[in-house]
Amino acid sequence: MKPNISLRASESFNPPAAGGSKEAAFDSNGQLNAYNNKDVIAQLSNVLAHLAASKEGPAVRFARHASAAERGEYFSALHEALQQGDEGMRIVGQELLNPIREILDYEGFARKVLAPREVGPGEIPRYDRDAYITAWVIGRDGITPESRVQGRYFYPNEFLVTARPTVEIQDIYQMQYDVLARSQDRARQAVEYQEDRACINLLDAASTTVNDITYGVGFTWDVLMDLKWQVEKNRLHCDKMLINLSETRSLFKSINSTAGGNHFDPVTNRELILQGYLGNILGIQLIASAGNGLFEPVPMGTIYAVSRPEYLGGMPIRVPLQSEPINEFLLGNAVKGWFFFEMISEVVLNPRGVAKAVIS
Repeated sequence: MKPNISLRASESFNPPAAGGSKEAAFDSNGQLNAYNNKDVIAQLSNVLAHLAASKEGPAVRFARHASAAERGEYFSALHEALQQGDEGMRIVGQELLNPIREILDYEGFARKVLAPREVGPGEIPRYDRDAYITAWVIGRDGITPESRVQGRYFYPNEFLVTARPTVEIQDIYQMQYDVLARSQDRARQAVEYQEDRACINLLDAASTTVNDITYGVGFTWDVLMDLKWQVEKNRLHCDKMLINLSETRSLFKSINSTAGGNHFDPVTNRELILQGYLGNILGIQLIASAGNGLFEPVPMGTIYAVSRPEYLGGMPIRVPLQSEPINEFLLGNAVKGWFFFEMISEVVLNPRGVAKAVIS
């Protein structure tokens, strides 16, 4: 019986099925052409391989294409903005700011691992540790002893995350695609990567504070269970695992064959596959960091298991992502662009909620 696994495939991306079959990966109903659970994994691996070399890969899926008339309107508006100096560039920069902030909420993993919250003007970001109450048994005298609750506070350090995309004036008019939209995508990637890299450095330091490192050969079922136990032995729920994209090979080859093939729940939403979310094992979300040789915050051979954000840490946001117009005219260069910046903090308050595995 064919499993009911709907991926809502579009006509623009439908690679051939694995195993040399003449069928496409998805049928007319948007369902994966697979006949059992083992075939599901083979088909998903094939889809990911074709996706990496297709036009729908993460590196180009934000590209924009416009007609000649639309390009004419765009260059006319751009020319008018350039004539208005800094104020015009500020308007263009704010037009770019909205989609960057929206994409930032849905890309990367730092804001999925740590709980973000906005910090008000003049507010000092502070986190309070949960109170722990000790109870005693009342003796025969009937006098109640006091268990005093003491406050424990943490003040995370703040840091800036910046991006500075610039474009030469001649390129703005000569390129046949929206170079400003491409600059926007580059700025988004740079900001996200800095957030994720800081998050990984924080998780790596906290992972060995309380819990032990799990060692293994390949991303096997035994390694998964040992890593999961390092978090859950502390009466915490293991919520997510952060892996490098290269670990999916072991995931598809080892876990479903050695564990009976019934533990891995393949993602049924095609858009989630495009964003790196692979699925879940026993309720644990598997998130593969974007890996193209440059943006790899999770190193190969390392896996991090984390609890839910409310049990792990937070991300105070002092200054949300903003932009300021810049130029290099005083330096004799016909270059304009924007300076994007945000001021945030990242803190892990409960090191029991993160564990690390090293595999070879």
